[in-house]
Amino acid sequence: MVQLNVVHATPVLTPTGAGAKAIRIFAKHLDPHRFKVHICTLSTNKETCGIFEETGLEVFVPQDHQDLATYVRENDIQIMHVYGSGGSEVLPLLTMAKDSGIPIIVRSNFFGIIDPLTVKFIDRELMISKFLAFRAIKLYDQSLHEKIHVLYPPIDFSEVKLHDRNEFRDRFGLSPDVPVVGNIARRDPSKWSFFLIKMAKTLLKRVKRVEFLLVGAPEPMRNLIKREKLEECFRIFDEIPQKEIYKFYNSIDVFAHFAKIGESFGYVIAEAMAYGKPVIVNSTPMRDNAQLEFIRNGINGFVANTPSICAKIISKLVENGEVRKKIGKKARENSKLFDARRITKVLERHYVDMAVNKLKIKHLGPVLRRYKKINYLFDKNELKEFERCYQKALFHCFGADNLKYLFERLAWKITVNSPLSIRRVLYSVGNGLFILADSPSLREQSIPTDIFGRLLAK
Repeated sequence: MVQLNVVHATPVLTPTGAGAKAIRIFAKHLDPHRFKVHICTLSTNKETCGIFEETGLEVFVPQDHQDLATYVRENDIQIMHVYGSGGSEVLPLLTMAKDSGIPIIVRSNFFGIIDPLTVKFIDRELMISKFLAFRAIKLYDQSLHEKIHVLYPPIDFSEVKLHDRNEFRDRFGLSPDVPVVGNIARRDPSKWSFFLIKMAKTLLKRVKRVEFLLVGAPEPMRNLIKREKLEECFRIFDEIPQKEIYKFYNSIDVFAHFAKIGESFGYVIAEAMAYGKPVIVNSTPMRDNAQLEFIRNGINGFVANTPSICAKIISKLVENGEVRKKIGKKARENSKLFDARRITKVLERHYVDMAVNKLKIKHLGPVLRRYKKINYLFDKNELKEFERCYQKALFHCFGADNLKYLFERLAWKITVNSPLSIRRVLYSVGNGLFILADSPSLREQSIPTDIFGRLLAK
């Protein structure tokens, strides 16, 4: 049996990074009879290496081009799978890979950037959401469509441990049986939003008892919580060990996630769904907006664009266990889309397809036929269908729009309908302005509506 040697590589390997998580899960699930997995990075630490060593994998850190060339030759590396933003940070790795003679290079693109210096090295660009693929095709050269495909980051459901919500609350200083709203993200201001604090102020006026569990909240968020005198209701942790993440998700009732820059995929959103938690997000058309790809308003979560409407949704969820369980159950069902066993088979199909077509390995022909039922291409029909659903989702939010969201949605429409030569300029300007507009002092105006009666009637 032919075994392909694949090295998963990233410039920096950190224990909590999305790339490291995807690499670890893929390495665990790739068919060992057909794929020999290797891991390479230019920078890491002992903690991260320890995580991979537990799975029997060593992390190789090349000192220079020659060091990697020797490694490639000794291990007969045929495919390098790099993980990055799509920007130039992977250029040193790509240059070393080409100089070392690796014939196939695949990239998992986490931010949807198409950097002209790096894209020429890439045989297949795997966007981590349909939204990223759609936006890249809209903003960049349309001819790139043949190179762009979609591969979601995987979730290992064997690691999703479901427990009673009170079992681990002591670990976080939470009260038993009190509603808990949670959020977790890296300690980066761009991954958080003052929207959350505005929502909390309104929610505390509607619900007598509610607590908030935040992991990774940056200093600006903590300072605003103190300024608004909300410390009593918040439990804040810098981080949680990866092995204890399940305790966080089991302890909360609702997952409320708002990021200044939006989400290109949203690992934490997918994980919350896997734990059966209703997810509340906002729509960010001129920023990353993949949350709309996964959260179907009123079905497996909610999309709310003002703090007051978001507070109204959460108050209904914490007060009405029937609705909360119904939404959470649907979220868990939909999260199977990210099941590592399914996602890894799609990745294997990509690897084998490229090996057959580029390396001309004839013995892999029969293997490729075994994957024929796996849909792995993001073709023009899929693009058209996603665009139709996405445009609909932009208007399908809970309650009325506020003025800021109306402007942001209009800015997106103007951008994608402008000449290709100026689209990226318009998008960059709009992106910066709407991120800047996420201010703790901005006021909102909206007309909320209610759909919970219809939910209960279904």
